[in-house]
Parts: sequence; structure tokens; C-alpha cells
Amino acid sequence: MLEGKVSTFFKYIGSHTIWIYFWHIPFVEFFTYTNSDMHYMAKFAIAMSAAFLIVFLQEQLIRNLNTTNGRIQKWLNILFIG
Repeated sequence: MLEGKVSTFFKYIGSHTIWIYFWHIPFVEFFTYTNSDMHYMAKFAIAMSAAFLIVFLQEQLIRNLNTTNGRIQKWLNILFIG
């Protein structure tokens, strides 16, 4: 049972890797710019959690867009979801 959930999780990560990477950069830059005294693991956890959340919201937004043009929806899915 757990095996299927782990597999699904890694498939999700694999298909969204580039967006997770792109979205973690602003948080890393923020911590660098502000010279935060937080422990590096806390910074990592915040940056990655925020990136995952944004990617999830991005996917939900694109999937729930009501476009009447199927071609536009297809390209939005390709560009922003994978």
C-alpha cells in the first residue's frame, strides 16, 4: 500500500522537477539577500516546501482554467504542468 503512494510521489516530483527548481530560487535568493541567521536545514525546508506548494497551486490553476480553445489548454498543460 505504501509502495504505491511512494511511487506516485516520485512520479509527481519527476514530472514537475523543473518547476520545483525554478520556484525554489526566489526563496534561496531571499535568504541570501537578508543574511538570515536561520539554520540551513530550516532554510532548505522552507524553500522546498514553498516551491512544492507553488507548483501544486500552479498545476491546479492551469487544470481549472476554463479555456474554450482546446489548443490553448493543451499548450498551457505542456508548458506549466509537463
